[in-house]
Amino acid sequence: MNVVICNYGELFYNCSNVRFLHLIGMNFSSWWSNVDLGPPDPILGITEAFKKDANPKKINLGVGAYRDDNGKPNVLPSVKKAEEKLLAKNQDKEYAPIHGLPEFTLSAAKLAFGEDSDVIKNGLNASAQAISGTGALRIGAAFLNSFFPGSKDVWLPTPSWGNHTPILKHSGLGVKQYRYYDAQTCGFDFKGCVEDILKIPENSVIVLHACAHNPTGVDPKEEEWKELSQVIKDRKLFPYFDMAYQGFASGDTDKDAWALRYFLQQGHNVMVAQSFAKNMGLYGERVGMVTVTCKSKEEAERVLSQIKILIRPMYSNPPIHGARVAGIVLSDPELRPQWEKEVKGMADRIISMRQQLVDNLKEEGSSHNWSHITDQIGMFCFTGLKPDQVERLTKEFSIYLTKDGRISIAGVSTGNVGYLAHAIHELDKKFSGFKRGLEQKELVNDSQIKKLKTEAKAANSFQFKGNKVQFEFNSSLLDSINSASASLLEGNLNRVNQELENAKTLLNKRNKAIRFVVKSSAGWTAVEENESDELADD
Repeated sequence: MNVVICNYGELFYNCSNVRFLHLIGMNFSSWWSNVDLGPPDPILGITEAFKKDANPKKINLGVGAYRDDNGKPNVLPSVKKAEEKLLAKNQDKEYAPIHGLPEFTLSAAKLAFGEDSDVIKNGLNASAQAISGTGALRIGAAFLNSFFPGSKDVWLPTPSWGNHTPILKHSGLGVKQYRYYDAQTCGFDFKGCVEDILKIPENSVIVLHACAHNPTGVDPKEEEWKELSQVIKDRKLFPYFDMAYQGFASGDTDKDAWALRYFLQQGHNVMVAQSFAKNMGLYGERVGMVTVTCKSKEEAERVLSQIKILIRPMYSNPPIHGARVAGIVLSDPELRPQWEKEVKGMADRIISMRQQLVDNLKEEGSSHNWSHITDQIGMFCFTGLKPDQVERLTKEFSIYLTKDGRISIAGVSTGNVGYLAHAIHELDKKFSGFKRGLEQKELVNDSQIKKLKTEAKAANSFQFKGNKVQFEFNSSLLDSINSASASLLEGNLNRVNQELENAKTLLNKRNKAIRFVVKSSAGWTAVEENESDELADD
């Protein structure tokens, strides 16, 4: 082999292996030049924009973490005491078992299933500590992909937590959706939900939010849960519960676990992902657990053995500090009732802020029905605000929230609830006028759209194949009509009128073109040649 000196002074060996030379050459640019810039996280993006805003009245309602009435992060007193007790034990920092600390997993299972649960008594739970709720969901999804004998499609409510879809897809599972939220009532679409579940193929996985549905704050009533349980059982579906907010919905950890426990009573085997980020404020400690309930103790042992095999190459062992703290809080006879009171205090503050927001909206003079704000439950509220209203709320009032109109009630305080209500009312005043206009003109516009569609269909039957101008007339006309139809459904009256006017102009132009063609022996060629002169005045 001969040595070759390149212009840049690099040293290569001259060999016949071109691929080798190509790979060596890659070192002089970058291995990652083909990597695209990923989109920013939508929630973190909101927080970054909030930090840059100089408005002293700014409010961040996008963050998914509890704040006290001063807008500050809150470390629970029970958690502080548990940390003091933990420090006094002077424990080592050795690895935890792959499936986590036994004292934590037992206490967490009792919290989910109940102190006297037959599942726990009979050893029917395969439970493994996980890296908060996200990690629990990820381990559960990996287990489903490897071992679930039915469909690899998982059914999510519409909408669902934004991270559900990537967690499932990155685990190799498909994602389907069933109806859940009714945008018209800002409540639960029970009828649509049941109809869709009845169509889900047998032996599929369905994700259910155990309580405090994220992002809508809309939960089924107990009677609705009972019917959902029966429908899911009849369809032979496997329930996968996401329980990230136990205690945060009603303030009662037992009440918030009602749906999960009812499903177990009805004979369902389930999978559950728990998180202690919200109800203990252990956000950065990443404390969670995944559980699969089984038909026998022997089956549970086999399932847990495979979960451990999945965990080992992912992160090997879970972190110990947060789990030790949570385990002490849950098992200590002094700290457990104290923690329960603190959880209720957080839930009660959120419930109070919901009521204060509605009261302040009424004081502002709003005639809109805001009862959905108090009907919904948990940390989040789907306000019903449209994306353009959300944008205005941010631009004009420095109030930050997600584009779908979701707000974190935990970010509302006695100090900012009045300003928030005022800002929403200012938007609502304009929307109310728009809505009245829509109600008055909706039938007229609907009639116009139907008429235009009929005329467009007739116009399109007059075909001159292969001509560019004729094709552009047809496609542009139909695009405008379809856009008007879609805008009408969305309630965007201004856009409806704009598209209707555009469609009328195009139709008049189209009809004039047809008349021109009929008179001319040159056909559509004449239209193309004379378009600017003959048709510009339409």
